[in-house]
Amino acid sequence: MRYVRGEYGEPPGEIDADVRAKALALPVREATRYDLGEARARYGDTMSEGELLLRMMLPAEQVDAIKSKQPGCAATWLHESPVVTLVRELTRRNPREVEIRTPSMRLRLR
Repeated sequence: MRYVRGEYGEPPGEIDADVRAKALALPVREATRYDLGEARARYGDTMSEGELLLRMMLPAEQVDAIKSKQPGCAATWLHESPVVTLVRELTRRNPREVEIRTPSMRLRLR
């Protein structure tokens, strides 16, 4: 509706007259405002940002259905990578120094 109304700029091409008429006949809804702090308070701070955003916008049963998919599906972005989890925890704990060693690598942060 908003696209047809020109709220995102001038459309690059013609819009079908029937589509335009239907869109212009619909009432304009107010934009939903989301507050991330409020959402973290409601849902907790252990879930990924992707899941948090989905929970803010979709019914719980739809998010649960997305999460229940097997690994490798399109919803894998909901799960944070180990590196993101590590950085989040380090930021939360605020250590003076961190050292990670593997047989082929050494990473030291001060």
